Amino acid sequence: GTLDVSVRALSTLRNAAGSASQNVHPSIEIAVGRLEIAADAQQELGGGEVWVEIDLLSLLEQSGSEIVTRRMHVSPNARFVDFGFSQGVAVVNGSESQAALRRALAASEEETDVFFALKAASRSAGEREIGQGFVNLRALLHGGRDLVDHGVEITGRSVAAAAATLSVSLRALDV
Repeated sequence: GTLDVSVRALSTLRNAAGSASQNVHPSIEIAVGRLEIAADAQQELGGGEVWVEIDLLSLLEQSGSEIVTRRMHVSPNARFVDFGFSQGVAVVNGSESQAALRRALAASEEETDVFFALKAASRSAGEREIGQGFVNLRALLHGGRDLVDHGVEITGRSVAAAAATLSVSLRALDV
């Protein structure tokens, strides 16, 4: 399945990599938009709640707050869920967050993955992870563009993971 996301991080990544001017308010912006639910996943997700947890490298640990969408109810025949979620994470020049981002960009490519975990809860199955997908910040930097309404494929063992599409955005402003 796929999740539509936006990642606005290019300027911030360029700054962290030492190739951009410094900005007064550097940040990474993440948006989670629409989750598309295929017919074969409606039974597993319908009647319960879904949400997305975002793992933004070690910057999350430094910021002291989790990045989690609100829980959304999924009606039994729902084809779409729109999270309408957006959050920024400050990455101030000279901060530990910026140092962590620089270390990640200098390490292996896997160190720059931002993970989007699709979670679900229902009375019958309790809370569980449906699957996850990722966006790679190094690829975003080398590609030279932020991601806006980008489809992230959700993979996992459940039927719902293979049949879900999530739209997200990610943007980094002069970090």
